Amino acid sequence: MDSPPTPLADALGALEQTQRDAVLAEPDTPLLISAGAGSGKTRVLNMRIAALLERHGVRAEQVLALTFTKKACGEMQERVARLCPQIAKHALTVKTFHSFCF
Repeated sequence: MDSPPTPLADALGALEQTQRDAVLAEPDTPLLISAGAGSGKTRVLNMRIAALLERHGVRAEQVLALTFTKKACGEMQERVARLCPQIAKHALTVKTFHSFCF
């Protein structure tokens, strides 16, 4: 019997092919996500983190995500938690550049 689709699997269908390629790239593949405002960069980054956790077995403690604002930190943690509900959002390290360097 097939297992039910995960939130990540459901969300992958809404991506363009280049976005999907970035999300599903192998963990050791260097990526540069560059695009205009409102093009889905943050969604791709959140889904990339979820894919690393869910599909590649990366531990949440191994993830470091840096953003510019506190608001973006909270949103990123919430979005990844929705995509990967089995991962405790507090296990991810999501910080602003300033707080991480401090």
